Amino acid sequence: MGRPPKPPGEKYISRQVRFPPALWAEVEESVPANERSAFIRRAVEWALRRIKRERSAAARSGETGEQAGPQ
Repeated sequence: MGRPPKPPGEKYISRQVRFPPALWAEVEESVPANERSAFIRRAVEWALRRIKRERSAAARSGETGEQAGPQ
């Protein structure tokens, strides 16, 4: 099985991403090699949507999203 087809006209960029060895071992054990790129892409998309939702909720409640550090 080859790569999943990309939408017409869409180009991809390639970047190196570093994973802690234990996390990558879990990915290797849980996700078949031919599905890993799509799995990671979906995970990043979900995380970005979650971040946007959290920021939107914080903006509505008047929070800045910044955490106070030790003084």
